Amino acid sequence: MNVAAVHYHFGGREALAREVFARSVAPVNAERLRRLDALEAAPTPPDVEPLIRALIEPVFEEAQRDGSLRGLSAVLLAEPEASGRALVEELFGEVLRRFRAALERALPALAPEEVVDRLVFAVGSFSQVLAGRHPDRPDGSRIAPDPLTCERLVTFLAAAMSAPPAQAEPR
Repeated sequence: MNVAAVHYHFGGREALAREVFARSVAPVNAERLRRLDALEAAPTPPDVEPLIRALIEPVFEEAQRDGSLRGLSAVLLAEPEASGRALVEELFGEVLRRFRAALERALPALAPEEVVDRLVFAVGSFSQVLAGRHPDRPDGSRIAPDPLTCERLVTFLAAAMSAPPAQAEPR
C-alpha cells in the first residue's frame, strides 16, 4: 500500500489496522450478542455452558470461514499493555461487559472479581488457540480452530467457570 494513501484515508498504519480488525470483529460480536439476547430472553436464566458457547462459537465459526481472526488474536497478544487494552476495549468492551454480567448471574456463588478473572482466563485460552500459540500435539499436529476444538474448549471452559470458588491457602 501507498503510505501516503494510508495516512490520508486512515491517519496512519495503526488506524488502518484498527479499522481492519473492527470490520473482522463486528459480525462476530453481533452474532455473540444476538445469541446472548436469545439466551437472556428465555424463561429461565441461562446456565454457564450455553453462555460460554455463545461467546466462543461465533469466533470459531468465523475462523473457519476467514483466517483473519487468527491474525487478530496473534496481534492482540503481542500488543503492548496500554495500546492492547485500548484496542480490546474498543473492539470487545460491550461484549465482555454483557457476558460478564450474564456469567455473574449464572454463577451467584462466585464473587464478581472471580467471575472477571475466570472470564479473562477463558478469553486468554481461546485467543491462544486462535493465534496458534501453543505446543504441538504429540503427533506433531497443531490445534486448529475447528468444530471439535471449539467443543472441547466449551466443555473445558464451562467446567472451569462452574468450579467452586477458589480458596486462598495460607503460605
